[in-house]
Amino acid sequence: MARFMDDDTPDRFKENSPAVNNDDFFDRLKRAIDASLKFHGSTEKAAKAGGRSQQYLDTVLAEKTEPGFFFVAQLARELGISMNYLAGLTNEPFDISSLMPGEGIDDAALGFFNQISNKLRGAALKRGDEPTFHDVLELWHTHGKRLSAYDSFIEWFDIYEVPDAAAGGIQLERMGHKSLAARTLGSANLSTMQYALDHVEDTGLKNSLLTAYRDAGNGKPILTEEVLNVLAPGSDIKIELEYLRLLIRVTDDSGEARILNYSQAFR
Repeated sequence: MARFMDDDTPDRFKENSPAVNNDDFFDRLKRAIDASLKFHGSTEKAAKAGGRSQQYLDTVLAEKTEPGFFFVAQLARELGISMNYLAGLTNEPFDISSLMPGEGIDDAALGFFNQISNKLRGAALKRGDEPTFHDVLELWHTHGKRLSAYDSFIEWFDIYEVPDAAAGGIQLERMGHKSLAARTLGSANLSTMQYALDHVEDTGLKNSLLTAYRDAGNGKPILTEEVLNVLAPGSDIKIELEYLRLLIRVTDDSGEARILNYSQAFR
């Protein structure tokens, strides 16, 4: 494992003073990989050591996207440098290979990575990137359960009516072009999707769908693991899919309640 405290530390790796900011983090990470006697500037080798692909690391460095805390922690260990150094809290990178997991990272460093992660996630969502379930629920809690909180990435969701006591099924109101349902069907065709919902032959499945949307309509977030094994609408092609589904009740600008469906297939 390489060390960076020696007198022959490359000049490109040294800095005059610490500065805690996002750009500094990415610059320090890139310099550490370039200076590493283990990776010799190879992002392919560094990414593999951190448990991710070269494309993932190259994107992180080039576009300054969220690196993921545990990936950075593993990469820092492989590089032999401290998380405090990457966070810009010290100019002294050091070998942490002898430290036990969890040691060598103080509260200030953890706070930095939490801050950078939050800022990068916020920027990603504003760009319309795919959200995480944590993103969806955090916005739900912090923005008064308003539909408008999801405007910048609404295409990842399907929007349903809140079923009342007399409803015999669920009613789709809007289909996002990037929602799991749209990607599975090949297009965001609302009528095709509604036809499929209206003609579910499995009575148990149809009742469980209605119950889940009613429960969500009562204000309780419903996160479930689902399995789909049906024929595509108007086709003999079978759709087999395992996915996570989150249902939450939101209100639009007029005060009307809706159900947001956000689903992710298991990868």
